[in-house]
Amino acid sequence: MPAFINEDNKLFVCGKNNSGQLGLGHNIDINILTQVENFNNVTDVSCGIHHTAFISDEKLYTCGYNFDGQLGSHSGNDIVNIPTQVNGFDNVTLVSCGYNHTAFINDDKLYTCGRNQYGQLGLEHNNNVINTTVQVKGFDNITSVSCGYSHTAFISNNKLYTCGNNFDGQLGLNSKDIFNTVTQVEGFDNVTSVSCGNHHTVFINDNKLFVCGYNNGQLGLGHRNNVNTPIQVKGFDDVTSVSCGQHHTIFVNDDKLYTCGYNQYGQLGLGHSDNIITPTQIKDFDNAILLPCGYDNTAFISNDKLFVCGYNYYKQYISNPNKYINAFTEIPDFKPFIPFRRFKRTKSARN
Repeated sequence: MPAFINEDNKLFVCGKNNSGQLGLGHNIDINILTQVENFNNVTDVSCGIHHTAFISDEKLYTCGYNFDGQLGSHSGNDIVNIPTQVNGFDNVTLVSCGYNHTAFINDDKLYTCGRNQYGQLGLEHNNNVINTTVQVKGFDNITSVSCGYSHTAFISNNKLYTCGNNFDGQLGLNSKDIFNTVTQVEGFDNVTSVSCGNHHTVFINDNKLFVCGYNNGQLGLGHRNNVNTPIQVKGFDDVTSVSCGQHHTIFVNDDKLYTCGYNQYGQLGLGHSDNIITPTQIKDFDNAILLPCGYDNTAFISNDKLFVCGYNYYKQYISNPNKYINAFTEIPDFKPFIPFRRFKRTKSARN
């Protein structure tokens, strides 16, 4: 499901809504961008597979599927189709949703909730469900957080830390063991951005791009071998922003857009559906500002216009008969909010 913020800081949603994840007070799928009423000053939004979290007036609101406690505001085993505030937090700056867990920053500290089977909440245990928000102790000055399917990565004092599922090496710790204790990815002291796909992680250090984890081409290394220690994607020395979908990656280098990875639904925006194992430039779009990728879709802002491509089964983007859109297409009559923070601190959103 896509979720976008317009220039007036209002939240608009569309797409699949079987768990009330659109926050519209019902469970009916919607194929046109629709405003979530009664929320002003929305500054950030992130989508899991069946839940949504967003920030309004520096407070956190969640809705959707909550059987794993990922909403952080209910007892679990319920579906919430009206956004509900997560109480006790009045200075929330960033939020990220995984498949069924949530992480957010409040007062420069990290809090998590939801499913914890692999230790993705960073709480030093694997208790399966945490339905109240818990602080990840020992970290401050947190500037970015991103949730994958079942792993989490965040930046604290310009250093990268990861935890959770690591079967494909997505934690970048030279191991395939799971980690329920937050662990530093050594050797990187100037990390400015991080984004997690389902089972891969991409981050920027000293304006260079590094990747690890599952690799069907989304690592951009010219092969499909999994990688359990971060490797630099060569040839890119001015990377400013990155975002990961389920199995694809998009980034900005020298004000130009590049994509790679899985492309069955056209999510790479290259005009075809062939998978790509090396970063390929998307022509005709310069000075783009990335938005979080969905599972199988991609979005960015260029010249104050919103462009999208990829999975369109619910016709969630535009009234288009095609289930897949393989070239970036403008969303008509929508003026997007320009997310200045996200240009340097990009994260995934699991739309």
